[in-house]
Amino acid sequence: MSSIAQLVPRIRFEQVSFSPPAPLRLTYRATLRLAARPIATTLVPSYAGLYVVLAYDPSWSPLPYRPLYFGQAKELSERVCRSHEKYSAWEEAAGWTQLYVAFCNMPSALTRNITEQRLIERYLPQCNDIYNAMYGL
Repeated sequence: MSSIAQLVPRIRFEQVSFSPPAPLRLTYRATLRLAARPIATTLVPSYAGLYVVLAYDPSWSPLPYRPLYFGQAKELSERVCRSHEKYSAWEEAAGWTQLYVAFCNMPSALTRNITEQRLIERYLPQCNDIYNAMYGL
């Protein structure tokens, strides 16, 4: 187990346990061959499951992370990326500060869909496409 995983506890929403929040770093730079290469890129798992994009917010407890977006995918590494249709909304919602992400392994598509909807309805994250009067969506 890495030292970071030992220091940061898993984060829970409802009864769903996610991995410890990790900085979301999806930065690329050009190399001599002009090919994009990641710099300190977050390791996004390739399994099926849920993910939550988070912003640091000391008013949240027990851990100081506010959910901005709940999502699910058959292959998480295909959805947690800069080309995600909500990526710029995540950055804006976090006030252009560091984004964080946490994952939950969940193989069943039916369970992912139901759990994702339940979490969105419970937490009303600012970047999910639902009516959220608090954020004027």
